[in-house]
Amino acid sequence: MIEFKHRIMDFNPIGLLNRMGVNSITYPFRYRFFVGEAAIIIETRVRLSAVFLNKLLQTEFEKDMYLIAEYAKFTRYMSTLKLALSNPKHVGVYWDKKNNVQARFVNTDLLGDLNDLSEIQKMVHPGGTLAHWISIYNAWLAGRNNLYATIINKRLDIMESQSMAPFWELIDDGNDRYNAWPKHRAQHTLKSFRFVYNREMLTAYFECMRLIELIIFAGRGFRTLTASTVEKDNVVYPGYEWTSRSGRKIFVISGSEKLVGGKYVGKGFFLSPKGLILKRWSGWLPR
Repeated sequence: MIEFKHRIMDFNPIGLLNRMGVNSITYPFRYRFFVGEAAIIIETRVRLSAVFLNKLLQTEFEKDMYLIAEYAKFTRYMSTLKLALSNPKHVGVYWDKKNNVQARFVNTDLLGDLNDLSEIQKMVHPGGTLAHWISIYNAWLAGRNNLYATIINKRLDIMESQSMAPFWELIDDGNDRYNAWPKHRAQHTLKSFRFVYNREMLTAYFECMRLIELIIFAGRGFRTLTASTVEKDNVVYPGYEWTSRSGRKIFVISGSEKLVGGKYVGKGFFLSPKGLILKRWSGWLPR
């Protein structure tokens, strides 16, 4: 089975949390909760990547099959391959030996291989030489008889009944080495998909980081902050307020928060006991 693996070394709950300065020392009471939430976020997001990549692979195979005369002329090949790839068993999430998450969007074992293709070919019209097969194909192209279409349809019927499409390997590697007709060169559809996979997983990585940051921020700050608004120069600012350890009332403007060195900072105002703005403020948000 062909497997795709990215090289992001910390695409796992503990790795992402470490990048944000979150560990069992900085958050001794909530760390296990954060790990669990991060795992859910990662698996959910990467599963979306797997679905996206599976659909994209179907499209790429279809495009490359139009470049091959036999498949372009007998388009049922395309629908058979698309049906096989649509099997939900192709899509999933798994954790590799280094505990990094990976998206599974195609299982080539389920699609079948050239041995499976050979067995199906033997089940339908097993005899004949290459010259005989070429004459059947040419007769079909010329419209003299429909034997070629009858044979191929029966073979595709078997493949579809088993959710297989073992001819994918001929699309990827070409059929020049085999006793086949018409000849066609390799398209490397699946092999060239590694760049697409790595790019999508990098996108998922940063998206997971953003989503996990929201969980961390809610856990460290918003549970101790009170939603509020203040007005300055006829402009209403939404945000959150709290009382510092020194007894000063502080308001942080919603949207000004950002992560710096594993901690959140924000901008806002010092407030009077009655909630009036005294002066501008910027600094660390409470944990």
